[in-house]
Amino acid sequence: MSYIADKNKELNILSKYCGKKQEFNLKNSIDFLQNKEKLIKEMKFYNFDKYYHDLSNKSSFSIDEENLKYNYTYERFNGQVVVNNFVEEFYGYSGFLYKHYFTNCGMSAIASLLTSLICYNNIRIDLMYSETYFETIKLISNLTKNIEYTSKALYIDSIASDFSFNISSDILESYDYIIIDTTCYLSNKYINTINRIVNELNKPCILVRSHTKLDMGATEYSHMGSVTFLYNQSIYIDNLGKIIEDCRHIIGVIGACLPPEKFPQFMIDKQFVSLNEKRLTGIENNTEYMVSLFNKNGMVLNSPNHKQFCLYNFSNKNLELATMKDRIINFCKENNDIGIYHAVSFGFDFIALDGYENFNDKQFKIRISMCDFPKDLIEQISYKIIELIKQLENYGG
Repeated sequence: MSYIADKNKELNILSKYCGKKQEFNLKNSIDFLQNKEKLIKEMKFYNFDKYYHDLSNKSSFSIDEENLKYNYTYERFNGQVVVNNFVEEFYGYSGFLYKHYFTNCGMSAIASLLTSLICYNNIRIDLMYSETYFETIKLISNLTKNIEYTSKALYIDSIASDFSFNISSDILESYDYIIIDTTCYLSNKYINTINRIVNELNKPCILVRSHTKLDMGATEYSHMGSVTFLYNQSIYIDNLGKIIEDCRHIIGVIGACLPPEKFPQFMIDKQFVSLNEKRLTGIENNTEYMVSLFNKNGMVLNSPNHKQFCLYNFSNKNLELATMKDRIINFCKENNDIGIYHAVSFGFDFIALDGYENFNDKQFKIRISMCDFPKDLIEQISYKIIELIKQLENYGG
C-alpha cells in the first residue's frame, strides 16, 4: 500500500533527527498518527536539550554545524539563526541578492515587515485581494493611521480563493515593492512569478511565510515564519537597505527571533522534502475527490485554487454560530478513530474541521482541511461530513 509505505519512510527519516534511528512497521493511518506524535515529542525534547541556551549575555552561545549557524550574545543584537543556502534551496531561486530572516511564527514575520514599511518608511500598503488573512487586514488598518506616504507596496496573499500566479504586469509596475504571502503553496511554485517581478520588472520582491503549515510535513514541530527580501544589482531604491535593516531590528526588539531548537532540520532533508511534496499532491487530489463526492450528492463544496481545504457555506438562516461550532466539535470527537479532528489551520496528517463566521462575507462556514489519506477513507469521511452538514442545514427548521 503506497500510503503506508510512504508513512514508514517518513517516520524513518524523522527518527534520524531524534538522536537515535528507528524502524517502523505501520498498520494503518491511525497507527501512523499515534507513532508520529510520539516521535515528534522525542525530537522536540532532543533538540531542546541540545540547543537551548541562556537568554541573557552572561555567556555566549555558538553553533557551527553543516547547515545551522548561530552566534548569540543577546536577542536584540544577534538572535538570528542562519541556515546555509536556505533561500536557494528552499525557494529554488538563483541569481538574486537577498536578505532572509527566520521568525517565531508567520504572523511575527508579517508584523515586523509591515511595521518597517508603514511606520518606519512611510510606505502605503494596498491589498491585491480582499480575501486576505483577517489579522493582516486589521494590522494594516491600525498601522496606517495618520501616515503620509512616500511610496507604495502591493500585498498579495496566496490564501485568497482566486489567487493566481498570473498577475498583470501593469498592476505590478505601478508599485515600488511587491509583497507575497507564500504560505498556501509549495515554495518552488513561485519561481516564475518572482523572476518576472525581480528580473523583468526590476522590482524588489518581499516574501513572508508561515513554515508551520506546509513545510514541516504536518509535524507542527514549531511555530516558524520567515521574511525574505529578493532583489538584484540593477534595482536601485534608496530605502531598500533601510527597510531591510529596520525589519531585522524590529524582529529582535519584539522578541520574534527563531530559537535554534525550534528550527526543524528535517525540513531541508531532500528525502523528506520529496515525501512532503508527494503528500501535498495527495492533499490536492483528495480535495478534488471530496468536492466531486459532494457534487454527486447535490451539495456545493468550494475549493480555493491552492486546494489545501474546502469550504461549505451554510444557507440555513436559523443556524446559530455557537450551535454550529458545538456540533462540529462533538462530531470530531466521535470520529477521532477514523482520523477526523477539530482543528483550525490546514496541512495536517488528518482531516480537520472548523466552523466560523467569515470575516469578509459574514457567512457561516465549515472548513474541511484535507490530508493524504487513501481514497476509500476519504470517501467514508466525506459521507459522514455530508450527513453532519445536512443536519445543520435542517437545524431550527
